[in-house]
Amino acid sequence: MKIYPTVEEIEECLEKVCEEIYFRKTLSLVAISRGGLVPARYIAKRLGIRRIYSLGIEFYDDDDSKMKIPYVYQRLTNTFKPEDRVLIVDDIADSGETFKIAIKEVRDAGAEKIETCTIHYKPQSAYKPTYIGKVVSDKDWIVFPWE
Repeated sequence: MKIYPTVEEIEECLEKVCEEIYFRKTLSLVAISRGGLVPARYIAKRLGIRRIYSLGIEFYDDDDSKMKIPYVYQRLTNTFKPEDRVLIVDDIADSGETFKIAIKEVRDAGAEKIETCTIHYKPQSAYKPTYIGKVVSDKDWIVFPWE
């Protein structure tokens, strides 16, 4: 079933995760492009985080067919110190593969303290993010307002 969350519903989810993140010292955000860009900006503004980096990962080709292996089309151009706290943000954890790749990329860039955040999480996902706005059905297809 297609689900069309409203901006207000998304803000509620993001406020929930911001409250959980608030007492942790996150220095940098890595937004998984494209879906994680809007939520990362919201979180950064709300928590006063100034450093936002983008990591481009595609899971669908030009025909909207799911690829067997995600393609990293934009890598991180910066490096992190091992003590840096990095929060990786995406809009949804569906299969979990995107988060796994993102974590590897951020580790390869030098960070050791990595947490993850998503607006929506499907229980079928092979990876469970640190912070979750809302759990949705594995059968739901989420259509975000920015799509």
